Amino acid sequence: MHQHRPANDLALLRAALDALALGEDAPDLDRLRATLLALDPALRGDALGALGWVESTGMPSPDSIAQLVELRANALTEPDTAADLPDEGVLQATSLDPELGARLLSRRSFVRFVRRNALFPGEAEVVTDGDGPWWTWDSILADGRWGRIRIAGTADHTPLRVGLAYQLSIDDLSAQFAYEDTRRCVIGPGAWDANGELVGVWATVESLSDGVQRRLILDRMHAEDVDAQGALVVPIAVPAPRQTP
Repeated sequence: MHQHRPANDLALLRAALDALALGEDAPDLDRLRATLLALDPALRGDALGALGWVESTGMPSPDSIAQLVELRANALTEPDTAADLPDEGVLQATSLDPELGARLLSRRSFVRFVRRNALFPGEAEVVTDGDGPWWTWDSILADGRWGRIRIAGTADHTPLRVGLAYQLSIDDLSAQFAYEDTRRCVIGPGAWDANGELVGVWATVESLSDGVQRRLILDRMHAEDVDAQGALVVPIAVPAPRQTP
């Protein structure tokens, strides 16, 4: 993959998230935005290894996200002298060794970001909205897609295992909770143009009451030419690609 593709693709996925209008059915968009920002080389610097991608779906690899989540957990529990270095220390280090100072500044910015921002997916929980309480699970699928399952009911429900829940069809999920409203949303896979460039992402919502709804959130330059039967095509403004130095 071209060295600038990861950053460009992360920016496109963030733009696609901003264009979604799925309400509570969508996975936690704040966590996803923070995760995509933290994976961007411009912020993470050398704090993580090379960002992995699932080529079949065009999504960041679950392993890369797991590494990021682990780094955040460590940052919240273990002291990081570089991250806590005061401005005076950064300036002094920069005057003595500009390269070291730049690394310290990058590390400090990154660790402060992950300390202050929750990352995806988060814990399963009961979320209450205008329709009452919902069991809510967010998950990263094995191929990198992001999902949310919501089941209406009460705190007396016993949660399903997340992995099992995403393998079940919407009918199977409904059978587990007879007469309860059951909803499942999956964001991904990515959508490519004729040149193999990532230009958008699919979003699918299944529910007992509304059936299946599919959206293709796509670069506006491509959206006008797409005939996606059975799907709503949502154009997005894609950031300009970064230029090779």
